[in-house]
Amino acid sequence: MIVLLCWAHQINLIVGDILDAKHELIGVIKIALAIITWFNNHSTPLAWLQSEQILTYDKALIIFLPVVTRWLAHYHAISRFLVIEGAVCRLWFSQANEIIGKAGNAEKQANAH
Repeated sequence: MIVLLCWAHQINLIVGDILDAKHELIGVIKIALAIITWFNNHSTPLAWLQSEQILTYDKALIIFLPVVTRWLAHYHAISRFLVIEGAVCRLWFSQANEIIGKAGNAEKQANAH
């Protein structure tokens, strides 16, 4: 007998084991998730990224973090990030100094405006 909650828990443990594995791809995934997290926590650079996407692709896609209990969410989060890779690169090359200026304490950034 398969109990759905146990099955979901087992998948969650497997995904956790995979993400804790020592493989080059796992490092790349962690970097991508860190970049997504950073953009989602900094509204001005996120708005710049959305504008760059509209210029590049004629639409803006959201970037999102996966829910740990949904193993397929990691695939979708990284796939979405790869779709907008060109816009991310163009944004970095055109506004690197401004992006770096937005890094740091979010509370301090809010008080600066």
